[in-house]
Amino acid sequence: MRPYIEPNNAYAYVGRGAASLFLEQYQAAKTDLDKALEITPNIACAHFFRGLTNYFLKDKQGAIADLQKASALFKLEGELEFAQKADNAIQKIQDS
Repeated sequence: MRPYIEPNNAYAYVGRGAASLFLEQYQAAKTDLDKALEITPNIACAHFFRGLTNYFLKDKQGAIADLQKASALFKLEGELEFAQKADNAIQKIQDS
C-alpha cells in the first residue's frame, strides 16, 4: 500500500514520485510526478525526476522534453548546478 499524501500537495507527490523512482517503481513514479505537475506545472525537480522516469520507461522523447523544461526552470531559479545535471542527462540520452 502506498503512503497517504495530501491530495493537493504537489511537493508531496514529487517526494513520493522521487522515492518510487529510486526504488525502480517507474510507473508509480510517473503517476505521482504527473499529478504533481498537474497541480503545479513549473516544479523544476518534478520535471527532472519525470524526465529520468520517462527514460527508464523507454520514452526518450518524453525524457528529453522534461529534462529540457527542468533545465530551463532551474536556470530561472538560479540553480545552475541542477540545470547542468539536467543538461548532462539530456546529452547522455541523446548519445545512447
